[in-house]
Amino acid sequence: MALLFVALGVMGLLGSTTLFPLLAASFGGRGPRSLDSTTSVTCKSERLRVTIAIPTCGERQALEITLQSVSYAISYFYNHKGAHSVEFDLLIGIDGKAPQIRELASQFQARVLSTAVRGGKWKMLERMARNVRGRQVCTTDPWIVFADVGVQWPKDFLITLIQEMADEEIIGLAPTYSMNDASVAQKVVWSSERLLKTLENLSGGPVSVHGATVAYKIGPLLSVFDLCVSHTYANDDVVIPLLLRAIYPTKALRYLPTLSVFDNEHESGEVEQRRRTRMLLGNAKWIQDFYPFVVQSNHRVAVVALRRIFRVLWAYWIGSLTLGGVLFFFQMTWGIFDQVSGVERVALVLATAGALSALALLATLACQQLLAAAKASLLGPWYWGKSNSALGRIWK
Repeated sequence: MALLFVALGVMGLLGSTTLFPLLAASFGGRGPRSLDSTTSVTCKSERLRVTIAIPTCGERQALEITLQSVSYAISYFYNHKGAHSVEFDLLIGIDGKAPQIRELASQFQARVLSTAVRGGKWKMLERMARNVRGRQVCTTDPWIVFADVGVQWPKDFLITLIQEMADEEIIGLAPTYSMNDASVAQKVVWSSERLLKTLENLSGGPVSVHGATVAYKIGPLLSVFDLCVSHTYANDDVVIPLLLRAIYPTKALRYLPTLSVFDNEHESGEVEQRRRTRMLLGNAKWIQDFYPFVVQSNHRVAVVALRRIFRVLWAYWIGSLTLGGVLFFFQMTWGIFDQVSGVERVALVLATAGALSALALLATLACQQLLAAAKASLLGPWYWGKSNSALGRIWK
C-alpha cells in the first residue's frame, strides 16, 4: 500500500512538471500546417505598430506606476532605435466609471476605452483588441502588449521584445515575471515554473503565461475571441495561449525566460484567497470547455496542457507521496515499535506527533500563500463541471 501511494505521488509530480513537456517535444515538428490564413495583414513598407494596452478597474496609484515605467521604456526605445521602425500606441481600458483614470491617462497622452458597467477583465481585453484592429490601416504585423496595472518594465524591455517580434513564426511573446521582496518559497516556485515553460518552448511554446505582461499578434488573438464569443473566462493567461497553440499548430508562442517584468504589489490574505478561488474555478472552466476541442485540434498541445491539469491537483500528489512515506516509515519501524514497552510506545508516538505538529506549524507560519494554494488544489475536483459563468467579472 505504501509503495502504491508513493508511486502515485511520483507520477503525479512528474506529470505536473517535466513529463508532458518532454513527451510533447519528442513528437517533432509543430504539427500539420494551419488552414487559417488570417494571421495578419502585411505591408512591408509600413512601420510595425505596437499597442500597449493596460486594462484597469480603477487602481489609480498602481496604474500611474505602470504608466511611468511604460513611458520610460518607450522613450528609451526611441532614443536607442529611432522612431522610423516602430509606432507605439498607449491604450487604457477602464472597466466601469473612473474619472480619475481619465485625467491620469491624459497626462501620459494615452487613449482611453471605458464602459459604464463593469463587464470583467476578459471583456475589456477583447474590446481593446478589437479597437486596435478597427484602427488598423494595412499595418505590418500589428501587435498588442497587455500589461497589468502595477507592473514595471526594465528600461530596455521594448528593445528585446521588438526584436523577438521580427520572427514571422511567432504569434505570441511571454516574458517571465518577478515580484520584489518575494519569499524564498515563491522564488523557488517561480524558478521551477520558468524552467518548465522553457521546456515547453521545445514544442512550440507554453499553454499558460504570466499574465502581468504578454504580447500577441492581433489577427490570431481575435480568432481566439471569436471562438469564445458570448463567453467570459477568468484565466485569460491560460485560455488565450492554449487556444492560440491549438488553432495555429504551425506557429509558436515563445516564452522569454531572460526578459522579466516586475511587480511591487503585495496582496492581502483575503485578496490572495479570492485570487486562488478565481484560478481554481477558471481552471475548471477551461478544462471543461476547451480541453476536448484541443485534443481534437492539436494532439501535441493537448499533451502539453496535461501538465497544467496535473498541476491543478498538485496537493493530492504531495499528499499521496507523504502518506506513502509515512506508511513506509511505520512498516520499517513496526518491528522495533513492537519490541518496546508500553511507556516507550507512548513516548515514541508523542514524539512523532510533536515533530509533525511542529513542521505543520512552521509551514503555516512560513508560507500562507502555499497553504492557500494547497486548499485550492484540494477543492479542484469538487468544482469541475460546476457552473461559474459570473467568474469572468472578477479582476483579481
